Amino acid sequence: MHPALEILEIQEGIFCHYYHHGYTTPDLVALACTCKTFQEPALDLIWRFETSLRRFLNLFPEDAFIRGEKGDWFRVVRPLRPLVKADFERFSFYANRVRSFVFPEENTQHLDEILGAMAPCLSAGCLFPNLRSINFRHADVSWIRFFISKKLTEIWHQYRKPCAGLAFIAPAAPILEHLSISSPWHQGVDEDIPVVSALVQQTRQLFYLSTRTLSWDALVHLSNMLSLRRLTLHELALDAQPMTRLGPFTRLENLDFQIAPTSRLFGFLRLLSTPLAIKSFHIGVRDDIAAGSGRIHDMLADHLDHTCLCDIRLSIASYSPAEHIQTISRSALLRLHVFSNLTSLELHAARRITLTEGLLETLTRAWPRLEIFRLITQNTPDDPENQTKLPLRALQQFAKHCQRLRTLEIMFDATIPLPPPEDEGVVQTALTELRVSFSPISDSDTAQVAGYLFHLFPNIATLFYQLNSLLHILPGPNDRRRRTVGQHRPDRPGWTGVAGHLQGLHKAKEG
Repeated sequence: MHPALEILEIQEGIFCHYYHHGYTTPDLVALACTCKTFQEPALDLIWRFETSLRRFLNLFPEDAFIRGEKGDWFRVVRPLRPLVKADFERFSFYANRVRSFVFPEENTQHLDEILGAMAPCLSAGCLFPNLRSINFRHADVSWIRFFISKKLTEIWHQYRKPCAGLAFIAPAAPILEHLSISSPWHQGVDEDIPVVSALVQQTRQLFYLSTRTLSWDALVHLSNMLSLRRLTLHELALDAQPMTRLGPFTRLENLDFQIAPTSRLFGFLRLLSTPLAIKSFHIGVRDDIAAGSGRIHDMLADHLDHTCLCDIRLSIASYSPAEHIQTISRSALLRLHVFSNLTSLELHAARRITLTEGLLETLTRAWPRLEIFRLITQNTPDDPENQTKLPLRALQQFAKHCQRLRTLEIMFDATIPLPPPEDEGVVQTALTELRVSFSPISDSDTAQVAGYLFHLFPNIATLFYQLNSLLHILPGPNDRRRRTVGQHRPDRPGWTGVAGHLQGLHKAKEG
C-alpha cells in the first residue's frame, strides 16, 4: 500500500468523498474489511452522522430491555432490569465514534425511563462523549442534557415548550461556535429571554447565533465578541431605550432582523459605537413611525459602512391602513446609492415604489457589481395609480451598467413596445432570471417585447410573472439532470406568449 494512504487525514478525505457522493454504509463496511489501516476511519464515518437512537438501543444485550416482536419499529420498549457497565460495551464502542447527531421527534416509548436507566452508567455524563454537533428537533427539551458533551460546538434546537431546559447547555456554552434556538409554536417569548440571554453571555467563541430575541445586555456582550460572524434575531424586542452603547461588532458579516419595528431599529442603530462594517443586512421592518420609510433608508446610509455592505434585503410592512401607506420616494431609494460595492438589493414593500429612468440610471451606475436586483411591491395593477410608469427602454440601464446581474425583478410598462436598441453593444449575457411581476402587456405586442428582451438579455432561462407563475425558457446551466423544458406557444396571450417567442428566437439563433 502506498505510504500516503496510511496518513489519517488523507484517509478521512477519501472516505468523506465516498460518503458525499452516494456511497452507502455497505460500501464503507467493505472498506473497513479491506485493510486494517482503513478500519477505524471507515467505522468512524459510518457512525459519525447517525440519526437513529433506536439503532444504539439495539446494541444492548437482549435481556436489558423488554422488546417487541423482531422487526417491530418500536422494538425497544422499556428497561427490564437495572443496567450495569458491562451492558455498555458494544454501545460505547460505537457511541464514541458519533460526531454529529440529529434527534427528531421519535415516538420511542418510555424514553424518559430508558434514559434514566442509562444515566448512572454513562461515564462522561452523556450518550456520545465525542459529539460535536446536535440537531434537536421538537423533542422534550429536558432530554438535551444527555447530549451535552465537553466537545460540543454546534447546537441547533427547535422546541415547543419554554426553553428553561436549556440550562443543561451551560457547561458547553464557552466553546459553542454555532447556536440556533427557535420555536415556530411557542409564542410567549418573555420567559425565554432570561434563559437564552444568560446562556449567550457565557459564550466566548460564538461564530453563528440565531434566536427569537435577546435582552439588551446579551446584545452588548455579542457586540464586543471578536468571533461573531452571523447574527439572526427573529424579533428585535426593546421595550425601553437602553442606555448602554453597543460595541463595534468587529467581525460581524451578516445581520438579520426578521421583525423590527422602525422605532426599535432606530434605537439599535443610534446606540452603535461605530458604523457597522457588515457585508449582509436583512431586515423585516414594521413601520410604526409616521414619517414613513424614507427615514429607514437614511438610517441605513448613516449607520452602515458604505464600502463593506454588499447585500441588502429590506421588507417593509406597516401598521397604518392601506390608504395611508406612503410612497417610497425617489429620495429614499437614492440614499442607497452610497453603497458602492452592492451585489444584492431586495426591497419588499406593502406600499408604492416611485422609480424613474433618471433614478434607475444613477443607481445602476453606482452598483457595477450588482448580481441581484428585486423591487417587489405587493400592490396589483388594478388601480392605475399603483402601476409603474417605468418604460420598457429603462431596462437598457441594466444592460449598460450591470454586467454581472443574474436576477432582475421590476415592474415596467410593456404596452408600448420598442424596436431593439440601435446600439448593438447594449447586451447583457449574465442575466438568466427575469421577474416581471404585474407588468402590463398587450397581447398583440408579445413578439416585439420578446425581441427587445432577447436583444438585451439573450440568456434568459426563466420568466416569472404575477406572484409565482414560472415559465422555463432554457434549461439551467447548472442543472445536471437537464430539466425538460416545455414548449410555450407564441400565440398565447401575455407573458406566456413572450416566453414562446423567446424560445423561437433561441432556436433560430442556434439554427
